[in-house]
Amino acid sequence: MAVAFGGELGMHAAARFSEAMARAGAMQKAGLWLDTLPGVQMGRTGFEKTDPHTLRDSGPLAWALFSSTTTEQERIGTPASPGVRTTVAAAVSHASSAALREALTAQFRQPVRLMLLRRAMDEEQAILDRFVSLAATMPQSSLQPSAQPSGQMAGALRKEFEPRFAALLNELQAVNLYRDILRNHENGLWQNPETTATAIEQALELAPNSPLLLHAKGTILYQNGKTQPALDTFSRCIDLAPDFAQALHDRGTTYVRIHLTDLAVADYNAALALHPTNPSFLQSRGSAHLLRKDFEAMCSDFREACGLGHCENLHWATSRGHCPGPAGSAASGTP
Repeated sequence: MAVAFGGELGMHAAARFSEAMARAGAMQKAGLWLDTLPGVQMGRTGFEKTDPHTLRDSGPLAWALFSSTTTEQERIGTPASPGVRTTVAAAVSHASSAALREALTAQFRQPVRLMLLRRAMDEEQAILDRFVSLAATMPQSSLQPSAQPSGQMAGALRKEFEPRFAALLNELQAVNLYRDILRNHENGLWQNPETTATAIEQALELAPNSPLLLHAKGTILYQNGKTQPALDTFSRCIDLAPDFAQALHDRGTTYVRIHLTDLAVADYNAALALHPTNPSFLQSRGSAHLLRKDFEAMCSDFREACGLGHCENLHWATSRGHCPGPAGSAASGTP
């Protein structure tokens, strides 16, 4: 992937953007290769009913299972029109077919992590799109050494463009750090929470307004029992990204902890408006209705979640007589 540079866009910055674009392309190819595996097609089919967006392609699986290596980076072009070109190779991290199948099965059991990897992909693409747009607004003369602006104009251009390119680079690095951090996320919990919290704070120094990182910080605060800081962090995340359904859900769960069930249900409603077939969201809202003793609403949510393959809450409620229904129906726990 080649990127031109010059003027306020230095070679170092151009190389980092070129590398990110090449890496994204390599992972896209890795995802296409994964699509040829029968197990991947079957797993993606399982997501079509509950979360069609996350695995609309196999990109999140590629980021979870492959590692990337920069194999070549070279300066190209002419002195009057310089550029940098980067080549990145992606390789699967599992040596045998059996190990890969096992790893795929494990990934399909981590729907939240896959969703967050998808969101990281989308956030990185948005950063790269902003870079392309910013580079396109630079005066062409600043890209040509023979016609470089001088004096006051050159200073004005540096003041305008250099900080913006630097900020985009920081955001790009933060997304990469986030992906590394996400390897510690399993079954909705962070492993090694103290180390993970430190890594999140370091990444936030690069991108303090990253919804992904703010969500990560909120979840680890919640996990560590720091309820009010978690609420504040989730709220900041949602202010920046109102479409972040998982953040809405997790703030709702934080409200449940402090018995603010009306606020919890409002957040679960908002999350379900964005992802209406997410069974975990339905189960969470049903549990909040249980705390409010709204058994009819609880049973409705538990039945809907059961229809999506998640029946454990409905089984519990049915066994206690909260959700009566004819034998063999969804109300009795048979999807």
